[in-house]
Amino acid sequence: PGCGLTRSFVSLAHGDWSRAWLFNPAGPLLFVFFAVQIPFRAIQLWRLRVGAEPMDSPWFYLPLWGIFGVMIVQWFARLIGWLVVA
Repeated sequence: PGCGLTRSFVSLAHGDWSRAWLFNPAGPLLFVFFAVQIPFRAIQLWRLRVGAEPMDSPWFYLPLWGIFGVMIVQWFARLIGWLVVA
């Protein structure tokens, strides 16, 4: 399911979104998820430093499970041959 993620991330870093999608359809989603983690984790560290409770909710993990689901679906689709990647 994760095959092509590195090439997808490299293509995204170069601004080539369509090629990144071809390498792995979950790549752009995972890239955005990781990019959002940077400010989120910075806010968490700040909250801990000032003595506030960390933000925690089961809803924070929902996007990650969605991305995991997309990765599994596209993996099965490629195994069956529904998605053709050049």
